[in-house]
Amino acid sequence: MYKKIILTGITLVSVLFNHLIMADNVSIVDNGDISFTENDVKFANSIINDGINTLFSGKKIPDDYEYRYITAQHLYKKYSENEAQADNYFKNKEIIISGNIKNINTYSFDNKVLISFSAGRFLDTVHAMLKEGFQDYALGLHKGQKITLACSDVGMIVGEPVVKNCIPEDQAKIQIAQLLIRQINKVINGDINESNKQGAAIVALTKSVDLSTDNFSICKKIDISCLKQSSSLKWKKLSAENREQIEQYKKILNYKNNTN
Repeated sequence: MYKKIILTGITLVSVLFNHLIMADNVSIVDNGDISFTENDVKFANSIINDGINTLFSGKKIPDDYEYRYITAQHLYKKYSENEAQADNYFKNKEIIISGNIKNINTYSFDNKVLISFSAGRFLDTVHAMLKEGFQDYALGLHKGQKITLACSDVGMIVGEPVVKNCIPEDQAKIQIAQLLIRQINKVINGDINESNKQGAAIVALTKSVDLSTDNFSICKKIDISCLKQSSSLKWKKLSAENREQIEQYKKILNYKNNTN
């Protein structure tokens, strides 16, 4: 039997988590399924929200969700120093690129929108081509504005780096969140494999914290700040009482780490 827990959070990912389906009253130890409470959803939501925002800020995180963050200036530098090495570095990776707009051009013959970023010196430029369907995004932009895009197909054209299939930052965040939610749904229903290892890590951490906090009852807020309680006597006592179950979730974390 399955249920949906409806959340009323105002953040992007909170809204998306309304679609998270949770298994009801089942145990990982018994049959491979994992119970997910309303508080588990809130905590997992916090992990996703924090991870995505950290990724798009350019800070390093344990899992990059197959994206590489880079500034326009750094991208230009990498390609100007060694094009072959840069191609290899970005192979099979999506790109999160940020920079200040130099020019915005529309090509009438195919309606493509090309955003050019300043990349250091006056003539240094990186070009970003918007994905079909996102052309209207350029209408609200202006020269000098700093923006962040998620793109793919990195390469060089006529001596300048070009990234293609670019979408706005907010749309990329939605796509990543939706991907993780699908993975979590699979994991809590007992399907753990290479294709959903990020979701497995989120579920394993969430359930381990749940068991160490009596379903987050010792936390001031149900978010990642709850991890600060890990040195408390209550946390340690609950962890000891639920050691066997927590070890089961550690196995999921180990699976994820061993497949990286």
